[in-house]
Amino acid sequence: DMLVSVSNLLETLFMLLME
Repeated sequence: DMLVSVSNLLETLFMLLME
Protein backbone atom coordinates (compact mmCIF):
# COMPACT_ATOMS: atom_id res chain seq x y z
CA ASP A 1 0.00 0.00 0.00
CA MET A 2 1.11 3.53 -0.70
CA LEU A 3 0.20 4.60 2.82
CA VAL A 4 2.56 2.00 4.23
CA SER A 5 5.30 3.27 1.94
CA VAL A 6 4.76 6.87 3.01
CA SER A 7 4.64 5.89 6.66
CA ASN A 8 7.86 3.95 6.26
CA LEU A 9 9.55 6.92 4.60
CA LEU A 10 8.39 9.30 7.33
CA GLU A 11 9.67 6.94 9.99
CA THR A 12 13.04 6.76 8.27
CA LEU A 13 13.20 10.54 8.03
CA PHE A 14 12.44 10.91 11.73
CA MET A 15 15.12 8.39 12.60
CA LEU A 16 17.62 10.34 10.53
CA LEU A 17 16.60 13.59 12.19
CA MET A 18 16.93 12.08 15.66
CA GLU A 19 20.30 10.63 14.72
